[in-house]
Amino acid sequence: MLSPHPRVLSKDEELGKRDDDFRPKRTSSIGFIDPRRWRKRRVLLVLLVLGVLWLVLRSMPADMGTEVGRLVKERSSVTGEPTGAPPRETEDEEDEERKKQYYNGPIKFFRLATSLHAISRTMGMRAVNRNVLFAAASLRSVANLMPMACEMARWDRNFVHLALMGRDTMSLDEVLDINGVTKEGCQVTFHDARADYSEYSSELRLEIAVAGAMKHVNDFMHPQAIVMDDSALEEPAFTRALRAKGKAQGRPVIEIPKDGYERFLWITRLDAGSLGSWFKPRIDVLVHAPKGSSGSLVRMLKSFERADYDGLRTPRLTVELPSEIEPFAKSFLRDMKWPLEDDGGTENGSGLSLRHRIPTENLSSEQASLRFLESFYPSDGNSHVLVLSAQVELDRQYLHYLHYTILEQHYSMYSTPQAGNLLGMALDIPQRSLNGSTAFVPPTFSAMRPPELPMGTKADPDDPAPFLYQGPSAIATLIFGPKWAEFHAYLSNRIAASHSDQVTKSRKLVSETEPAWLEYLLELIRARGWYTLYPAVNFATVHDELTQVPEEFTREVEAGQE
Repeated sequence: MLSPHPRVLSKDEELGKRDDDFRPKRTSSIGFIDPRRWRKRRVLLVLLVLGVLWLVLRSMPADMGTEVGRLVKERSSVTGEPTGAPPRETEDEEDEERKKQYYNGPIKFFRLATSLHAISRTMGMRAVNRNVLFAAASLRSVANLMPMACEMARWDRNFVHLALMGRDTMSLDEVLDINGVTKEGCQVTFHDARADYSEYSSELRLEIAVAGAMKHVNDFMHPQAIVMDDSALEEPAFTRALRAKGKAQGRPVIEIPKDGYERFLWITRLDAGSLGSWFKPRIDVLVHAPKGSSGSLVRMLKSFERADYDGLRTPRLTVELPSEIEPFAKSFLRDMKWPLEDDGGTENGSGLSLRHRIPTENLSSEQASLRFLESFYPSDGNSHVLVLSAQVELDRQYLHYLHYTILEQHYSMYSTPQAGNLLGMALDIPQRSLNGSTAFVPPTFSAMRPPELPMGTKADPDDPAPFLYQGPSAIATLIFGPKWAEFHAYLSNRIAASHSDQVTKSRKLVSETEPAWLEYLLELIRARGWYTLYPAVNFATVHDELTQVPEEFTREVEAGQE
C-alpha cells in the first residue's frame, strides 16, 4: 500500500533512507488556538465568579456585616492588651464569686516580656546564677514581701526580682506607690506576670496562668530560690501552681510564716547559693541524760518544744536515758509528742527516739565515748548533729541561728576555703577554759583585725563579737555530718592504737567535769586544724547549779579508791 505522504529521497544515493525516517513531525496544537478566543474565556470566568459573589452577598442576613466588623476589630486588637470583660458563655451562675471569675479562654502575658528581656545582665540563661525571686498574688502579700526584697537587694549579694501574679487590676506603678517604694530607692526588678483578663479568670485559668508565667520566668531568669508569703494569705490556685512548678524545676519554694517577716529578716543576708539549698540541711538533736537529772532533762525538753520552728524543717530528737529512769521523766516522755501537732491537728510523724542504757560495771572512758558516738551517724553530707546537755535551756530562736549559720558557712557561693576547717557552731559562750582552771573571756569587736561590721550597722568596740575557737563544747554544739563521720573513724583507730602499745598516753587537757568523748574530739581538732564558731550572744542558757561528774569518771574514781 502506498504511503499517503509523498516520498522524500536523499540526494546521496549511497545514504538512501527509508520513507519511515522522514515522516513529518506532529504540529503542536497550541498553534491552532486563537489568542482572541483565550481572552474571551478568561473574561467569562471572571464574570461567573462575580455573579456567584453577588448571589452570596444578596442572601446574607442584614446584621452579618456588623458581626464581621466586630471580628475584624477584635483581631486587630491582638497586639494590645484587651480591656473590659471577656465574653461570657452562660449567665446562670448563682454564686456571686463565680459570676465574676468565669473566664477560661486562652492565656496571654502582655506585660511580662519587657521586664524579662531587660534582665540579661543577671545571666539568667545560666542554670547557676545569683537570681532570687519573690512571688505574690495578693496585694497584701506584696506588701509583706516587698520590704524583705528591698532589704535583700540592699545587701547586693543577689539579683532580686519580685513578680506579681494575682487577679488585681492595679498597675505595677500604683502598687509601688501604695507601698511607698520607688525603683530608685529599691534595687529590685519588678515583673508584672499577670495574664490578660486576670480579674475574670476562673480558679483553673489562674492556676494555669501562674504555671505559664513561671515557665517564662524560669526560661529567662532561672531563679535559685523562690520566696512566697504564708499560703494562708495567698490565692490557693497561686500556691498550688507555684509549689508544683518549683518542684518540677528543682527550685526551693521558701514560705515565710504569717507575722514572721521580722523573724525571717536574716534570709535577706543569704546569697543565692545558700537560699537554693534551703531544704538540704537536716538536723538530728542528740541529748545525753545522766543519772538523777530528770528535772534538768524535762526543763531542757520543754524549752526545746517552745522554740520557733515555723517555716523551718523540724529536727529529729534522740534522748539517751540513764540505766535508772525516774518516774517524773518517764511520765513526761510518755506524753511527749514530737513533732508537735500542726494547726489541723495531724502529726507530722514520729521524730522522737529514746535509747535506754543497760547498766554495766566499770564503764571506761573509751567505752563511754564509743557508746555516745554510735548514737548517730550521718546519712550524707547534709545530715548534721546537735549535741545538747541536759543542763541547757534553749532560746526560742536557736534553730533560726543554726539554719542561717549552716546555710551561710556550708552552702554559700562566697564561702572561703577556710570554711572547710569549720567543725560546727556552738549555741553558748564558754564560761571557763577546757581544763576548768580559769574563766573564759570572750573577745569583743575591738579585737577584730581589722574590725569587720555588717553593712550599714554600728557596734560599740566593747560589744561581744562572734569568734572562732579551737576548743569544742559538749553543752550545745552542732557538728557537721562529714566531721562527725571523720570523728567516728578517728576514734576507732585511736582506741585500736592505744591497745597495741604503739602510742604513749597523752596528757589530759579537758576537765573531768566534761564527758570523755570531748578529749578525743579535741585531739582530732588540733591535728586537723579545725575550729568551732561561737556566737556573740548566747542561744542556750547553761544551768550548772546541779553539775554532775560524767558517769565514766565517777566509776573510775570509785574504782581507784577501792
